[in-house]
Amino acid sequence: MHMLKYTISLLLISYSTNFTCAQSTTELNVILDNFIEEGMAEWEIPGLAVAVIKEGEIVFIKGYGINKLGEEQNVDTRTMFMIGSTTKAMTAVALAMLVDEGKITWDDKIMQHMPEFQLYDPYVTRELTVLDLLTHRAGIGNTDLLWLTEFDSDEVLYQMRYAKPAYSFRAGYTYQNLMWAAAGKLVEKLSNKSWEAFMQERIFDPLGMDRSIAISEDLESHANYVSPHYKIDGEIQVIERINATKIAPAGDVWSSIEDMAKWTAFMIDSGKVDGKRLLEPETYSELIKPQTIVSDVGFYPTASLTRPRWKTYAMGWFQHDYKQHDLTFHTGSLWGLIAIIGIIPDENFGVYVLGNLDHAELRHAVMYKAIDLYVDHDNSRDWHREIFDLYEQSRIATEKRKEEAVKKRVKNTTPTLDLKSYEGVYTNQLYGSIRISSSQSGLTFHYGPIFSGSLNHWNYDTFEIQWEREYIDNALCNFNISSNGEVGEISIFGKLFLRK
Repeated sequence: MHMLKYTISLLLISYSTNFTCAQSTTELNVILDNFIEEGMAEWEIPGLAVAVIKEGEIVFIKGYGINKLGEEQNVDTRTMFMIGSTTKAMTAVALAMLVDEGKITWDDKIMQHMPEFQLYDPYVTRELTVLDLLTHRAGIGNTDLLWLTEFDSDEVLYQMRYAKPAYSFRAGYTYQNLMWAAAGKLVEKLSNKSWEAFMQERIFDPLGMDRSIAISEDLESHANYVSPHYKIDGEIQVIERINATKIAPAGDVWSSIEDMAKWTAFMIDSGKVDGKRLLEPETYSELIKPQTIVSDVGFYPTASLTRPRWKTYAMGWFQHDYKQHDLTFHTGSLWGLIAIIGIIPDENFGVYVLGNLDHAELRHAVMYKAIDLYVDHDNSRDWHREIFDLYEQSRIATEKRKEEAVKKRVKNTTPTLDLKSYEGVYTNQLYGSIRISSSQSGLTFHYGPIFSGSLNHWNYDTFEIQWEREYIDNALCNFNISSNGEVGEISIFGKLFLRK
């Protein structure tokens, strides 16, 4: 991996979009570079970093823009970004290494190694395998709210025993970060070292990834890293960084585009670095083998443009057919930060994108454009325009739904009770406690370290929460009055919390 050649040569020239397979890498790089620059301007992305790997070489690598609005530091190839859920593939590789060592098999029951990990259904607890942890098919709905509470990482996993099934075991797909947190605990159990130490010793160090950290809380000890940004009221603004340390094996790694190019090359080359194999061939093949069928609802909106015949999930990878290729990819998203990786091992091709603007979906456009250019020598499709328009339509539809909700608001109503009667602590067995406080200025809502805000009367016994963090959309909180004339429960986040 250390021998990978940096063969990028970006010439500031214009070039026709019609070309043949004789197109040189230098000319392809110019086209991609211009494409990225134009896309960044329209998406208003402060900073981006992109790498393309082909035939074992880094043929394109470049940083764009700045680390943080209001400061002058430019993004370069060693600038650190959050890689989000593209971390999952690393956790899967960690377990694959333990498979190669004979410490576990993909079909091992989790109960054999982590008997303390319990789920709501005793049958699922007993039958849950390592493969089930990594493929979003355990029958549990989305429980991401858990890691945003006051619970620590161990308590979050303990709470999973209260998550009722949302569909039959192995009979569907729902994206589930908490299972990946459990997978990280399994790495620790089997290796007798922390997940982050395993990442460092077994992945980062062998691949020469010296600008990568497994736990985001360690970021301040490094220089040259981005800040997250969000568009608020039509203006791009810097926001605070939210760490995903409680579910680190699912998405907390920070890295540079230089390091992620090494990781991408490693994954393209069947788990080898500098000719040395870190994964057995059959273990590598298992990692990217389709495991779970993904529905249209569970997939990306870009499917309406790529029109795949099949969509699957492997161990930390989404997959679909694109043209004649089997594309294996994954995104990473956390408030204000984004990533995407795409690999086509049969073509010895990979692309990685990092950015510091919330849901800057130019990432998808860059991935498909890079495939078209470097694999198919095709520059006929304007992926930036198509994907920008797709997500703009989605944004407009969301705004219309908000407007419709406002129209349905019943005016000139008052709460049933005086405001002080609404205060108290409300609990949910799975998701913990919410505290409602009252003061002369009104009611306030407090839930975990992130969700705090003021409660403003909406209609009847429903209040709108205006969050302190402006980038979180306002939410409606409904207070249900019991038969004795007191507040018995509240409904928020689609969950019920009972008054203590």
